[in-house]
Formats: sequence, C-alpha cells, structure tokens
Amino acid sequence: MGLEYIKEFKYIRDKYKKLLNLSKYVNKFCHKILSNLKAHNKETKEIVLTCLFIKSLSTFQGIIILASKGMTKESGQRFH
Repeated sequence: MGLEYIKEFKYIRDKYKKLLNLSKYVNKFCHKILSNLKAHNKETKEIVLTCLFIKSLSTFQGIIILASKGMTKESGQRFH
C-alpha cells in the first residue's frame, strides 16, 4: 500500500466514523438475528427468506468494506 492510499483510508475513516460505527452495530445486530433463525426444511418461505437475509447481509458487508476503503464506485456497483 502506498502512503497516499493510507492517508485516504484514514481520511475516510475519520470523515464517516459515525456512519461506519452504525454499520458495525447493524452488522452485529443482523448476526444476532441470523444466529436465532430456525428455518424449517419443509417451509419453503422460511428457507427462501433465510437465504435472502444471508445474501442481503453479505451484500451490505461488501458495500461497507468497499466504501470504507474509498472504493465508492465499486460499492455502488455491488448494490445494483
């Protein structure tokens, strides 16, 4: 990593500290929900919703990681 990248990363972390902290809280909350989910294998709706929740959480995490690294264009593409 170059020095410019490190400076940019620190700048983004400082500028969006509250938002990044909120995203960490949301992520932890979602993981608590996920750990308590009990999708029954005979209930198609439960299985589909559980899978969609997992996929949504993964997408959310990817967007936050990319955006926090200054890759806003890439994070926007992941969202679409």
